[in-house]
Amino acid sequence: MSELVGQETGRRWVEALYRENYEVVRRLARSLLTGNLKSMAEDVAQEVFVDAQEQQEALKRHPNVRGWLMLTTKYKCFNLLRTRKKVQVIYIDDEEMERIEDEHCAWQLQAALETPRSREDVDRALQENLSPREQTLFHQHYEEHIDCEQLAARYGVGREAMRLRIYRVERHARSVIHSVFR
Repeated sequence: MSELVGQETGRRWVEALYRENYEVVRRLARSLLTGNLKSMAEDVAQEVFVDAQEQQEALKRHPNVRGWLMLTTKYKCFNLLRTRKKVQVIYIDDEEMERIEDEHCAWQLQAALETPRSREDVDRALQENLSPREQTLFHQHYEEHIDCEQLAARYGVGREAMRLRIYRVERHARSVIHSVFR
């Protein structure tokens, strides 16, 4: 019963935080995002408040909650801009598109005939290329479905440090898996 009361109190705290700061967070996101990404400002603002909900216990003790919201908004916008820089838009006509699709179909068929695709091949490649520490973290997070906070507590590091470790392991594993499918 007291747990439900605590959850209700936490929800009210986040709702009040949202009502007081949403517009400022959205405007900041809109000012930081450029071009067609300005339309993503509301999504960024919502993500900021989802993070606030997840971290509300720590935020309640934070000396400058509004500052935390602003910094989180800034970093989310910068991450969005950084990832979008890697995307290029190329315009092609219908004739060129047909040629590309034909080549792609031929390439897919050739790749399917030549590429080992079994789970064992992927597992073997991961064992050969990931360090023992990376293998353990990969297994715990992706196969045992242990979340970031639990892993951070288990390893005695902060949540963000664990997120970074998981990101690096994922990136390394992705490149290994990609090499299996070449």
